[in-house]
Amino acid sequence: MYLTVYYGLGDDLTDTLHGTFYLAPQQGVQLAPLAWKEVQGKRLVPRAQFGQAVYAHDTDKVHFYTHGYRLPPSKKSFFRYEVYSLDSDRPMEGFGGVQRLAPNDDPVTAIQGSLWITDLPTGQYELRCTLHVQDMDEAYYPQERLAFYRVNPRELARWNEHTPIDPRWTGQLGTGDSLRHWINGFYPIASIAERQQIERMGPGMSDTAIWRFAQRFWEVRYPTEALPQFIAYKALLRQVDREYSSRSVPGYATDRGRIFLQYGAPTLTEKRPFETDGYPYEIWQYNTLDVPNAPYQINKIFIFVNYAVAGRNYELLHSDAIGEVYNSRWKIALQKRSYNTEDIDDTGQTGYDKFGSRIYNNIIPGGG
Repeated sequence: MYLTVYYGLGDDLTDTLHGTFYLAPQQGVQLAPLAWKEVQGKRLVPRAQFGQAVYAHDTDKVHFYTHGYRLPPSKKSFFRYEVYSLDSDRPMEGFGGVQRLAPNDDPVTAIQGSLWITDLPTGQYELRCTLHVQDMDEAYYPQERLAFYRVNPRELARWNEHTPIDPRWTGQLGTGDSLRHWINGFYPIASIAERQQIERMGPGMSDTAIWRFAQRFWEVRYPTEALPQFIAYKALLRQVDREYSSRSVPGYATDRGRIFLQYGAPTLTEKRPFETDGYPYEIWQYNTLDVPNAPYQINKIFIFVNYAVAGRNYELLHSDAIGEVYNSRWKIALQKRSYNTEDIDDTGQTGYDKFGSRIYNNIIPGGG
C-alpha cells in the first residue's frame, strides 16, 4: 500500500511525505486490540483519552470493544473477560463475564461489552479477554489485555471520614490558604488517586477534611514517622520556592520545581543562561528515576527553556522520560528567534555552531 501525507496550514502546503507499507495476509482466528468506549448522548463512541485510561468520578460503568476475525461458522465460540489486579496479582472476583458469539459467515465479528466498577477498589488493573473456539487448542486461544486505573471516590471518602485527626498535624498545616498551599505541594509526589482528590479540593471543602487527607497521605507512606517526614518535605517545598518560584507561581507549580520534587535532585545539571543565538536553558540529567508514581527509568534528561529571558520561569521543553513532554525539535525551539524552518523532519541535528553557542555541543546530551 502506498501512502502520501500532505502537511501545511490552510491552503498552503509546506511538505509532503511519501511511503509504502505491506499488509501481510492473516490466517486463523484472531482478536483485535481492545479499546474503550464511552456514552455520549444515546450513543457509544470511542473514548478520548491521553495515555492510560483513568476511571474516577466520570462513570461507574466501563465499556469496551474489539473484533474477532475468521471465527469458524460451524463452531461454537464465546468471549470471556475479567478484571485483573496488577497490585495484588490476582483476578478480581465478580468483575467479569462471558458472551456467546452467534455463528455467522462474516469474517469480522464485532464484540462489545461493559461492566460495573462501582465497588472496584482504587488501584491498577488490566481488562483481560480471551476468545474461546470449539475444538481449538487452548494454547492458541486469542487473548488481549487493556490496562486502566481505578480511583474509587467512595473508598477515598470513607478513608477521610474515619481518620482521627492528630492535633500536631493541624499545627503544622495551618488553615485556609496556608493549608491549601501545603496540600497543593503534595501533587508532584502523589499517586493518580491522590492527585484526583487534590484537584477536587475547592474552596468549599472544609479544613477538617483536608487535615484528614494530609495526615493519611503521609501515614500510608511512613506509618511510624509520618509527621517527621512531612516536616522534612515542608523544608524541601520552601527550598523549591526559594530557587524556582516567581511572583505569581509557587515553586512546586513550576516545571523545574515539580521535576525536583517528583524525581529528586538531578545527577548532573548544565546551565546556559547566556546564548548567542538562543534562549536561556538548562539541562538536567538523572542516572535513575526511581519513584513510586512513575516507571523505573535509567539515564533520562530534562531540558528547560526561559522564553521570557528574564526571571526564573523556565518551562519544560523536552524530556526522554516516560510520561513527560517529548520534543525532538528542542534545539530548533531554543533558537526560534534566529532559526526558522518549515521542514517538519528538521530536528536541528545538522545545524552548525555559532560563536559562543553550545546548543549543538552540550556537555550532557552531546558529550562535549
